[in-house]
Parts: sequence; structure tokens; C-alpha cells
Amino acid sequence: MSKNNKIFVLIVSFIMSMCFGFGYAWSVFAQELNTRYAFTMKNAQMVFAVSQFVFAAGFLTGGILIKKTGPRLLAFIGGVIIGLGFFLPGLFEPNLAILITGVGVLGGFGAGLAYISPLETVQKCFPHKKALATGISVSGLGMGSLLLALAAQSMLNQGMFIPAILKLLGILFLIIICTLSFFLRAPETGTNKEEKKLLPYREILASRNFWALFFAMLVSIFAGLMVIGNMKSIGMKWGVAGMYATVGVSILAFFNSGGRMLWGFIIHRVGEIKSIYISILLQAALLLLSVFFVKSTPLFYLFAMLAGLNYGCALVVYASAVSRYFGIERLGQIYPMLFACNFISGIIAPPFGGYIFDLTGSYNYALFAAAGILIFGLILFTVLFRAPEK
Repeated sequence: MSKNNKIFVLIVSFIMSMCFGFGYAWSVFAQELNTRYAFTMKNAQMVFAVSQFVFAAGFLTGGILIKKTGPRLLAFIGGVIIGLGFFLPGLFEPNLAILITGVGVLGGFGAGLAYISPLETVQKCFPHKKALATGISVSGLGMGSLLLALAAQSMLNQGMFIPAILKLLGILFLIIICTLSFFLRAPETGTNKEEKKLLPYREILASRNFWALFFAMLVSIFAGLMVIGNMKSIGMKWGVAGMYATVGVSILAFFNSGGRMLWGFIIHRVGEIKSIYISILLQAALLLLSVFFVKSTPLFYLFAMLAGLNYGCALVVYASAVSRYFGIERLGQIYPMLFACNFISGIIAPPFGGYIFDLTGSYNYALFAAAGILIFGLILFTVLFRAPEK
């Protein structure tokens, strides 16, 4: 495969990943559901939580199916499911059960199912620059959430209602993902040889390094999703006006996207393990300090920027670590298993922040708890991880 073709695949993967980032812009919808439709913040965040929970199930399923279907068909099927997941709830007035079924279950499963396709394809196209290629590809999630947050807020400001926005998004996701799926192609590697290299699942689950990466990724995603899902509401509780709090969501999304590319460079410089330590410690420190020092809109924007940059590491470093310590040919087998930590973080983290807010009227205790969880996860990682002998 020529260099130009590989770059084209990278661009396609980036654009496709943009469509998978809808969950990270949910705080705009959550705030609208809370103010216009009298949803509690906990219930509004349940849609996001379920989508992240089911995303992990779809991702795990995609990791199993991709060897049989190939990346093109799998991404196409995922695109159809995502499109239906958004379009169908748009036919009704906002209702918790319908939103959870459509956006949460169908949207989350479709995104997870298709997500492995561009991820595995770009790593095979750039085997010697896996972290950077992964960072560029998955940065589309952050950029997509940025554009979606801005577009959704603009449509709401112009008087559009949530059902109409959901129908529009469903149509766009269906067209974009299904069309781009036909362009996913990786260099030939030899299927039979690749299959022989897959590990028995009992061997993976018995690996200390698998569980070390699992717990580190678990706490990173927990803290990230709790902040992302409640970002606009957090800003408003810190005294930021609603419109400017929405800008904070966009800033977080932009730096989340750029952070994934930045961490791709950092990982190539210092390695996956040091990157895990740096990102988790920085995120824990940010959450702790924000409670005491974020008292203005500019500081809220700084918080959004740093939170996005740090969280950007989570969806790059662990995929790169799996390829390094288990082999790139096992990425589709092992990384979806590792990503199953999203089952836990996705279903607990966003409503956890909303629940603490409903209980105390503040997000401070939720931020303290998330920082403590990050440190605990890093301790588990330190105890469990063992670098293989060269």
C-alpha cells in the first residue's frame, strides 16, 4: 500500500471517529433536558452512562467479529445502528426510556461495534508509529464532540427542539459512517498467520499486565467521563453563565481531540508506562486544585483545557500499550477486553457526578472522589505491572 493511500485511510478514520464522539457532547443535551423537560441531572446523565456502558459491549463484540467480517462491513453495520439509534427517539417527545433505548443502547452499541474498524486499520497501516496514528485517528472523537456541542447549542438557541436535532443527527451519522466504511483498507498481513498468534482468553485474564492496564484505564475513563458528562453543569455551579459554560464543553472537546495527537508524540518520546503515570497524576491534581481555585470563567476554561488534554491520553496510550506488550496482531482481540472497563466507568461515572450534585448542590465532593479513585488506580497499576524482559 502506498504512503498516499495510508494517509487517506488515516483521514477516513479520523472523520469516522468524529461521528463516534457524540457522547462527549451530551452535557449540552443533559442541561436542556434538565431545564426544559424537567429531567433530574441524574436521569439526564443516565442516557450518556448507558451509551458508554453499551459502547464497551459493542466494542467487545466488534473485536470478535472483525476477523470474520473485516473492517468495512463491521463499520457499515455500526453506522446503520447508530443512525437508527438517533433517528427513532427523534420521533417522540423526550422520554427517559426512549432516549436510553435509542441513543443509549442502539447509539452506544453501534458506535462501539464500528470503533475497532478504523483503530485496527490505521495501526496496521502505520505499524512503526502506532501511538501517533492511533492518536490522530481517535482525536476525531474529541473534534466530533466539539463540533456537535457547538452545533447542538446553536440549534437549541435558534428554537429547535431535541427530537428534531436527534433525527438530523441520525441521518447524518448513517450517511457519513456507511459511506466512509467502504474506504477502510489495510495492508495484507495473512489471515491464517494472524489467527495462529491469538492468545487463549484464560491466558489473557491470568496476565498481571492485562489487569494493570485495565485498572489504570478504568480510573482514567471514570474521571474523564464524570467531568465530560457534567461539564456544562459544573461550570454553571462555579458561576459561569450558561452560554459560556457551553463554550467550556467545546474547549474540553477541542483539547481532548488535540490531546490525543499530543499524547501520541509524548508516548513515542517517553513510552507508554511513563505516559500513564504522568497523565493520571496530572488529572488527579487538576481535579483537586480546581475545587479551590476555579472561581472565574477564564479559570473554568483553563480547567476544561487541561481536563481535555489529560483525558486525551486514555484512548491512545492503552491501545498502544496493548500493541507493544501483547502484539499488534492481537489488538482486535485484547483491546476490546481491556475497554470493557468502560462498562463500569460508563454506567457509574456520569450519573455519579449528577447524583452528588442532586444530593449536595455541588460537584466538589464528586471531584474529590474522582481524584482519589485516580490515585488508587495508579497504585494498583504500580503493584501489578511487570515490564517484559527484552
